[in-house]
Amino acid sequence: MTGMLTMFALATLGLLLAFTTPLSYTYSAARLHGRLRMLVVGLLLSGCSSGDADSSRRADGSAGKDLARRKSAVATFAQRPDSAEERQYVSISRRYLLVGEHATDTSVLVLETAFRMCCRQAEKSATTTIALAGWVGRTDTDRAPDWTDSLEADVGEIVGLGSNSLYRANLQGCCDTGNLLTYINLRSGKRRFYMSHYNGPDRGSLPEANDWLNRASRFVAFHDIYTSTNPPESKDDETVVGVLQYGPPDGPVQRVVVNHTNGQAHDYRLDEVGFAEQDTIAPGDLGVGDNKKPHSVAEAFTGIAIIVQLQGMEFPSVSIRVPITRDSLDVAHAVLPTGFTIHGGADR
Repeated sequence: MTGMLTMFALATLGLLLAFTTPLSYTYSAARLHGRLRMLVVGLLLSGCSSGDADSSRRADGSAGKDLARRKSAVATFAQRPDSAEERQYVSISRRYLLVGEHATDTSVLVLETAFRMCCRQAEKSATTTIALAGWVGRTDTDRAPDWTDSLEADVGEIVGLGSNSLYRANLQGCCDTGNLLTYINLRSGKRRFYMSHYNGPDRGSLPEANDWLNRASRFVAFHDIYTSTNPPESKDDETVVGVLQYGPPDGPVQRVVVNHTNGQAHDYRLDEVGFAEQDTIAPGDLGVGDNKKPHSVAEAFTGIAIIVQLQGMEFPSVSIRVPITRDSLDVAHAVLPTGFTIHGGADR
């Protein structure tokens, strides 16, 4: 009861501070007023998060069944000392993401901690680093995580269902660059796919082909050089337009490098990529194989293709078709526009 009265008093003080600001006052008074508001917000956050942290634990020390829901919002906020008065801030937010049923072989618990720094005097005023820790099969965070990773990204989320679930980190582009979507396998913690993203949320999903009988899935992605971070294959090769990727969610992922040797590689960037039975990208997930007749995975992923549509920056758009034979990109029989070549890269 005392805690509830305290929270009510803090909330009332916060409202008074928020709505009783004088129209004109000195700079020092303004800074004091702002710091009081920050203090109240911090106390409210700490008061809200402490109860959740305790109530999400069971007597046996394991995480509660609804851990991701009840222990999902803990944040801190601080102003950095800055003699230039540029108003730089650091915020740290933490949440738990749960996939699958609690404490089963299919469950994965992910702790996401985002460190965000704002506001720099630069073209992109804020930068964020996301640290991830994953517990597989058990959701007891008292033991060490099964995997960890850290990467630069602005936001992240879990996408997909069941064993096809992936963590998607979005590093937003600045100015003329596109977003970079990095897809991380939840069971291994390995980065599997990298996708350039320009044209709305529907283009941010990984195209998927499914063999329902064998419960096998394959994804495709394309990472071009207009993205906030370029593919590593382009570091010493100015003809690289981008890298095509194909494989299952848990890897390995086959990588194929697309080069433009008749002009500048920057003449083209990704428009759309996806699976196709003929010469048109499937509008949704593509089903492969016979759902009633037994077959192998290699047989199911044969006779389809990947279409990569590239937008010409000052030239007409072009399309690349790479067939899939026995669950592998058939580079030798790819259909390419004039001035383009492709070759296999290192699998991941």
